[in-house]
Parts: sequence; C-alpha cells; structure tokens
Amino acid sequence: MSRLVTGLFYERSEAERAVEALRSQGVPDESIYLEGEVPLTTEVGRKGGEASRTEQERRFAGLETGIIIGLTVGVLAGVGFGFLGSAMSEWISRVQPSSPALALSPVLTGPVWSGVIGALVGILAGGLIGFVVDFTLSRLGAGPPLPAAETLVTVSTDEGKLHQVYEALFRSRARHLHVAERAV
Repeated sequence: MSRLVTGLFYERSEAERAVEALRSQGVPDESIYLEGEVPLTTEVGRKGGEASRTEQERRFAGLETGIIIGLTVGVLAGVGFGFLGSAMSEWISRVQPSSPALALSPVLTGPVWSGVIGALVGILAGGLIGFVVDFTLSRLGAGPPLPAAETLVTVSTDEGKLHQVYEALFRSRARHLHVAERAV
C-alpha cells in the first residue's frame, strides 16, 4: 500500500537537508515534493489572514494598554484628589472662615474636574510609557514576528521504506509528521 508522509519544517534549509537525506536513502526525486509557504502580501497573510492589520495591532499593543491603564488610574486618582481637596476646603473654611486668601481653586476641590484632569494626565503618561515600551521592544527585535519560512516535504513511499522516510525526516528536524494512505 502506498503512503504519503508529510513533514513540517520551520526553516527551508532543514527541508532541503531532508530532501538530500531522502535521496541518499534511495527515494526517487519524482516521489519527493518540496512546498514552501505562500509569501506574505498586504492582501494575503500567513494562514490566509491579513498580515498588515495583524502586524499593526501588535505594534501598538503597549500604547493602547498604557492609555487604558493611564486613563483608569488617572480618573481614580483625580476623583480621590478632588474629594481630598473638597474636604480640605471645608476644613480651612471652618478653621479660618474670614480668610479668602486660603480658598482653594474649584478645579482642586471638585471631584468631577479633578477626575477630568487626572484622566488627561493619565492618558498622556500611560500613552508615553506604552509607546516607549513598544519602541524599545521593537528595537530589541521582540516586536511582531517575522514571516514564517515553514516548508513541507511530502514523500510518496510504500510500506517497506516507511521507516527509512520517518528516520530521514526526523533527523532533518521535522517538527510534525502526517501520514496518509495514498488514493490511486
């Protein structure tokens, strides 16, 4: 019975070594098929998705996260600061009711305005921190992954040489093997 054995390689050079190993095992060239991954374009990406959109999303993940966290922390801190300012304003007016020089600004004593100002400061600070993280990771090479160079090697063989084909593919660092009956 004829079988098709397909090995997945992460690097094209490994797949080419596997083809050479199969040839040295006596497998004829017409029984070996070497298939590379479709090159990325802006319309068709890896595994049929849109490469450019996905890569852009990964590039700004830190910036988006920084803005969201900065907004949340800024609003909470601003509202808390506003309540604290309101309490201090009341305390000052009770201790020295006739002193208008010590009156605090309505922006500092109102939780709503303090929350808005805190949100703006948080967005700026969080966005800046997120941008610096994204920029630094991209410069260090930890940004979006490079396109995969996955390559498939498919061998048509009979039961007698099946073990030799397995051995040649695994020695050449095949990551996965798939075996199927060949329909004639």
